[in-house]
Amino acid sequence: MKTKRSRISGWPIPARLWRFLSSIILKSTSRLQRLQAAGAFRDRVRWVESVLWKRIQPFEPDHRFQVVQATLTRFGQFSNPPAVHLDQICLKLGVSYPSLHRYFSEMLGYSPKYC
Repeated sequence: MKTKRSRISGWPIPARLWRFLSSIILKSTSRLQRLQAAGAFRDRVRWVESVLWKRIQPFEPDHRFQVVQATLTRFGQFSNPPAVHLDQICLKLGVSYPSLHRYFSEMLGYSPKYC
């Protein structure tokens, strides 16, 4: 893995992370000066977090997320057998199995069978 040394902390930073941070924070000299003016490492971290939090889109749970969450909740209710068939969960949630599989793949990257 390629790394660079941070101008601020001197610690090694992975190249992909360095490019990302450079594009956001180090692009502006005023931001770089504010970051350098922060005395302690903890203050630098807080400042970087505040800049990054502003760039994050607010999360609005949609129908797919709610279906996945409800399915996982039902899995949790039946952690010990008797086994619950996914067809029964789909019926109770009002979705087809292919839709449930697609929602899990999009949200978690796994099939509901592996959860």
